[in-house]
Amino acid sequence: MEPPSDPEDAWWDEDSDGDGMTNREELAFFSDPYSIDVDGDGLTDLDERDISSTDPWAWDSDSNGFSDYDDYYYSLDPTLNRVNYQQLIADDIPFLSFSDADGDGIQNPWDDDPLNFDKDGDGIVNWEDPYPDDSDNGEGTGYWYNGARYPGEWVDTDGDGIPDPADPYPEGGFWYQGVEYDPVFATDSDGDGVPDAWDSFPNGSVWWYGAEYSPETPDPGFISQEEWDTMTANGHTYDHHLG
Repeated sequence: MEPPSDPEDAWWDEDSDGDGMTNREELAFFSDPYSIDVDGDGLTDLDERDISSTDPWAWDSDSNGFSDYDDYYYSLDPTLNRVNYQQLIADDIPFLSFSDADGDGIQNPWDDDPLNFDKDGDGIVNWEDPYPDDSDNGEGTGYWYNGARYPGEWVDTDGDGIPDPADPYPEGGFWYQGVEYDPVFATDSDGDGVPDAWDSFPNGSVWWYGAEYSPETPDPGFISQEEWDTMTANGHTYDHHLG
């Protein structure tokens, strides 16, 4: 709406937006006589002129990422480039700044805990957390294991350090070379430390310099068949004879 051309018109001394400034003063300050806070920074046009001395058309007069309101009332100086967010929280006052103080992806005006990027401490930032206030993500009590979340209390029936929900053999498995297997594979018929499932000769063998050989046929590169027959007849094994 264009102002009246007559400088004596009563409109000039009215306060059309109710912000405490007459329409004449608004135009002299280059603000908007029909908007209490033309830049939406939380300070009225009158405050911008008489209190903070900031630009009525600039939401963030010093370009520090925080609104003039936050700057003035919580740093007392819009040139300090900081906001006393702890004081805002103590006073239970919502942030007006559209920056993201805690870096959680939620801008301050919509972040109910703007200084905490992971409110429930579950390792998921608030923006990505479907249950930002519940560390158990809707599952009641819970815990983390190997990057996955499990509901309920930690239970490790066989005491192997793996919680039952993640343990393929929660009642106790068979470990061989750092891998857990079904207990059925634990049988070691010849007692050589190699489970039958991995033992080329599970019923007994001949060992020679760390290698296992069949008890049925000797390696002809080491001894003759006659020597072998003599040894086995006397109850000797290959490595006993040559060791």
